Amino acid sequence: MKSFSFDKNGYIIDGVRQFMVSGEFHYFRVPKADWERRLILFKQAGGNTVATYVPWCVHEQTEGDIRFDDCEERDLSDFLRLCDKLNIKVMVRPGPYQYSELSYDGLPAWLYENYPEVRAVTENGEFFNFPVFSYCNPLFLEKTKKYYGAFCEVVKPFLVTNGGPVVMIQLDNELTGVHLWRGSLDYNEGAMEIEKKGGKYAQFLKNKYTYIEKLNKTYNTNYADFDDVRPQNPVGSKERCANIRGDYNEYYLQRCGDFCEILSGFLRDNGIVDITLCHNAASWGNIAMLSHLNDRFKENFVLGVDQYYALTPTTRSCNPDNKHFVLNYMYSSDILRQLGNPYTVFEMQAGTFGHLPAILKDDLYALYMANLAVGMQGVNYYIYTGGGNSSEFGVNSAVYDYRACIGANGEVRDNYKAIKKFGTLLKNNKWLASAERLYSVNIGLENCNHRDKFRIGGSQYENISQFTAYGIQAGKYAPHYTLLDFDIPEDKPLIVYGTETLSREIQKKIINFIQDGGNVMFFNGVAKQDSDYSPCTLLYDFIGANVIKDQRYTPVVKAFDKDVYGINCNSVAIESYKDGDEPIIVGRDNGKVCGIKGKRGKGSFIFSIDRWITCTLDQIELWEDMLACLGAKPVVKSSNPSIICSIRSDGKKSALFILNLHSCAQSASITVYTDGKEQTLENIKLKPMEVKMIAMQ
Repeated sequence: MKSFSFDKNGYIIDGVRQFMVSGEFHYFRVPKADWERRLILFKQAGGNTVATYVPWCVHEQTEGDIRFDDCEERDLSDFLRLCDKLNIKVMVRPGPYQYSELSYDGLPAWLYENYPEVRAVTENGEFFNFPVFSYCNPLFLEKTKKYYGAFCEVVKPFLVTNGGPVVMIQLDNELTGVHLWRGSLDYNEGAMEIEKKGGKYAQFLKNKYTYIEKLNKTYNTNYADFDDVRPQNPVGSKERCANIRGDYNEYYLQRCGDFCEILSGFLRDNGIVDITLCHNAASWGNIAMLSHLNDRFKENFVLGVDQYYALTPTTRSCNPDNKHFVLNYMYSSDILRQLGNPYTVFEMQAGTFGHLPAILKDDLYALYMANLAVGMQGVNYYIYTGGGNSSEFGVNSAVYDYRACIGANGEVRDNYKAIKKFGTLLKNNKWLASAERLYSVNIGLENCNHRDKFRIGGSQYENISQFTAYGIQAGKYAPHYTLLDFDIPEDKPLIVYGTETLSREIQKKIINFIQDGGNVMFFNGVAKQDSDYSPCTLLYDFIGANVIKDQRYTPVVKAFDKDVYGINCNSVAIESYKDGDEPIIVGRDNGKVCGIKGKRGKGSFIFSIDRWITCTLDQIELWEDMLACLGAKPVVKSSNPSIICSIRSDGKKSALFILNLHSCAQSASITVYTDGKEQTLENIKLKPMEVKMIAMQ
């Protein structure tokens, strides 16, 4: 019996828990005569699913004339029949946004040219310099609804609930990207209901502030009513600017969620009710922006992410590296699973639209293995196979080759060897589909600090990656990202990074966590403002340390009876602390107190005003000493701190992943800690850009 379901631990396909292994396959680009050969090649590479856009621009080239199945380019039905014949599942992506290097991002030209009211508007009240649509414009939705209706009629017989191959439908594509990448949030008045009396914008502000007086105090304005408030280009204090911009940012994200709900309603209206819906965050940094989709849809919805390490010559790195691992991949896996999703990469790099930089099979395989090491349970290679672009729709080439695993002319490339090797590993290790990554310590994050790009100092992505990559991860205590918005896991120490803001609710939660027996490391101080930049010193007062300005230079500190260099004390010092607390990080030569340890209730804490990004070996040891002091349990350690290690286990079997994400060969001895015992693997050698997986007993 055909079936498809999921939980945060993975996918269950036709009654069997297994990896979802998909490849992007555009029926409208690939020659129909070669569909079957390329699909069979994908199955031979371990694939069990394919994904395809269903471009509006291809199927409704003239307004009102929506065509499916009338020619090879639009023959969606035959493509789905063939997938069903070959027992390949399908994820369809009807947009309306596609991107995929299609003109107008996959929407029809007539919609943009004939109906200027559907165009998105920048903060300055102007149209974008690039064709950009407004998600929730009523006319845009009216036209989209008609297209969705035609799409539903074609795809409905092929749904898995009707015995067919279609197991997922994606709502739109990479929400927010179309606006943010092009410079602005959307301020289209009709879409955003900015000037509508009693409209959604006014209601959003009223729900947040309750009284107009409170908004006026925050904004430093004198509005008479919420209906009078307009988005502003604010000036004044940094807190005022951050609040005004942050409010509109949050409202914009809510409207993105409204758009997804409207699209799902279009499906429902056309009889599609039980199919799994999904969406792909454009990158790890967009996950927080779209996390509310899980709350909106509850069950039968998967939020995933796209993972690319190099698309253009301006990219930061031309191959996966340690920072990609600890931030992009680890963060994506940990946060998506905490939101209730199986960790799925809906667009996993398998090529690129440019000829530079190089996309090489060993780099790709390392990318796949690195994501597997942090807990990946579903993957869609973008793209698996290329094809031709109709002259009307291609924006970068007449051939959409994408340097894919199977080229536009059907040639098999080296990339194919990477996905086949990876598919073989997944097939031979099916138990990994339900295995979890082992970790020692939680890195606590408040979602709003990662959700709002206007927040002052709140989004400390780079700092977090620095101290994680070259601090905790380089030692024996494996880190894990956790959202403080949820219940804090009680069995492991918690690290809280000192962002400028932390909501009152989260501050209370951390206090209760410690009093109930939890152990916390406060790194780089603590916030003294809530999420609205109002004074909130609950945590600071709970710790009870008096932090003062102190210009004394501290090149070296004494910590746990060791000298530690390169600590930056931010020109501050702990002048006093509560009775019973003890200094544990002190300036070696000047006695300047930089960190204390204390107990409160049943739990304990370390409060450190230090921050460092150099990560010398003595700093790595300091992390280990502090986490051991808080009761962390070791997981795995490499003798070479440039080699990353990770362990996944299902409770019966375990796999050790050893990652050399560098351009030179390296070696290391690896110590694994299980059940209070140590097991050391001596002199493990790794080639450049190699990830090894070793079965552990």
